[in-house]
Amino acid sequence: MNKSKQKILMYAEVYRAVSNVQNQHLELIADELAKLYPSITDENVAIDWALDIVNEQDNAGAIKTIERIGQIVDAQVDEMDELTRLRIKVKELQDYIEKRLNTDHYHHEPSN
Repeated sequence: MNKSKQKILMYAEVYRAVSNVQNQHLELIADELAKLYPSITDENVAIDWALDIVNEQDNAGAIKTIERIGQIVDAQVDEMDELTRLRIKVKELQDYIEKRLNTDHYHHEPSN
């Protein structure tokens, strides 16, 4: 195999490895956005917003984008009907309970 083909394969391999790590970080950002704004229930929307955040040039831009997302989400929540709001609150409560049950320091002892 000539050197150019070897370099192309090497660059492609590195690119795939970096992309995999980047995708994992996008998913982590999307998860945190969903925690910050529980009304974000569409994973694709959260990933799109995560991309908006990471495409900012610096942390100041990222903060502005997070705040803009918050404004959008708040406006959407204001337009939701009561049942949808209650479903979001129930999801928040379920997530909180699950988190509490999964922590190592939380052990429930049955009372006699």
